Parts: sequence; structure tokens; C-alpha cells
Amino acid sequence: MSNLIKRQQLQNESTPVKTIGIQRVFQHAEDLLEYENDNEQLLNIREELEEYQNKLELVKQEIEMQKRDAQLEIDQMKQLWFEEKNNLIQVAKEEGIALGKEEGRQIALYEYESLLNEAKEVVEASKVDYINRIEESEDAILKLGLAVSEHILLHEIDQNQEHLIPIVKKVLHEIREEKDIRLTIHPSQYDLLVTQRVELEKILLNESKLFIYPDETLSMGSCVIDSSFGRIDASVDVQLSEISRKLLELSQEEVDATN
Repeated sequence: MSNLIKRQQLQNESTPVKTIGIQRVFQHAEDLLEYENDNEQLLNIREELEEYQNKLELVKQEIEMQKRDAQLEIDQMKQLWFEEKNNLIQVAKEEGIALGKEEGRQIALYEYESLLNEAKEVVEASKVDYINRIEESEDAILKLGLAVSEHILLHEIDQNQEHLIPIVKKVLHEIREEKDIRLTIHPSQYDLLVTQRVELEKILLNESKLFIYPDETLSMGSCVIDSSFGRIDASVDVQLSEISRKLLELSQEEVDATN
């Protein structure tokens, strides 16, 4: 979580090229929710995530089939052009017998080069279309996984307010040395945070003080923390947006690196 919670005025650091996997999306989702190893609701969420992941695996298998079909189509096109090339060369040679050997050789060479260039253009166009289709499919899988994670997380937080606690704890741990920390949340979550005040204050160092305020303008699952460090928006939807942005950036960097 620490690499996702950023001070608003800081610039994002460059991210190295990594392999994108849909499992990483689900791992981030679990990290946001996990606060007890034996939590029954967390186990249910994991089961739901596994079910969605199985569905996504089927989509990935379908994409692999599309890859094989596209490559087969390219290979077949190459073979057809090769056969046509040989036919044209043979025709040119036969015509050359009547026109003279040298002229016939030139005709055959010209026909061969023209046909070869045309074949290359067709194959390259097929490759570009194939790559574009695969990239679009992979992006669709990634976005679907993120959407599934967001839906499940927001639903669980709505059903169980305590899922907000581990998020708040991780943020407080980042700024535990600050003296005065102001935590603003949705009114429906105010009582929960107040009852957890003692536990939350244990995270802080020195003479740090924690102030908790309700704000009806915030949405469910929102959590804004102010200190001398600055303002941190630790809301669940913001964290998910940051996860989404990072993963999509990594996905694009992979594409750029392979081009």
C-alpha cells in the first residue's frame, strides 16, 4: 500500500518494465481488505476473486486460440503467395523462350521482385492487425480484472465498515511521526473510527495526536488524512484508481519495449 499512497504535490517516479498478470490485480485487492488471517468474509472474497479469475483464464485461452488462428492465417497466406510466385516465374520463363533468354530472365526477375514486395506488404499488414487485436484483448482482460476488484471491494466495505481500518492503519504508519493528524471520514464510519482511536494512536510516535472528524460530503469508504506532511486521500476508490493507473502504465511500457 505504501507505494500507492502519495503526497499530492509529489511527482510519480518512473516505473520499470514488468510483466503484467491478472493475479497481481487480485493480490492488490486482497491487500486492501486483509486485516485478519482467519477472517471469514475475507475467505469469501477470495473465493469470489478465484471464480472471476477462472473466468478470465477462459478469456485468456480464447485469446491464445486467436493468436494461433492469426498465425495460421499468416502462414497460409505466405504459402499461397509462394506458390503464386513460382507460377508467375514459370509463366515468365516460358514467355521468355519466345522473346529471348535475356529478356525472359529480366521479366522473370521483375515479376519475382514485384510479387515478393507485395507479399511482404500483405504479411506485415497481417502482423500489425494481429498484434493490435492481441493488445486490445489483453487490455480488456486487465480492465475487466480491475473492474471486478473495485466492485467487490466497494461492496464489501459497504457491508462491513471494518474493512476501512487496515487502510487507515497503513496510512497512519506512513506519517506516524507527524504531531497533529486530522482524519476525515464519512459520518456512517465515524463511530467505528472513534472506537478504534486507542488502537490507531498506538501506531503514532512521540506526542502525535489524532483528531477524527465526520464529513457528510465524503462518500462511503472515503478517508482523507491531513498533517504537516500534506493531504493524503486514502479512499478506497482512489487506491483502486492508483492501482489501475500503475498497471495500465506497466502494460503500455511492455508494449513499447516489445516494439
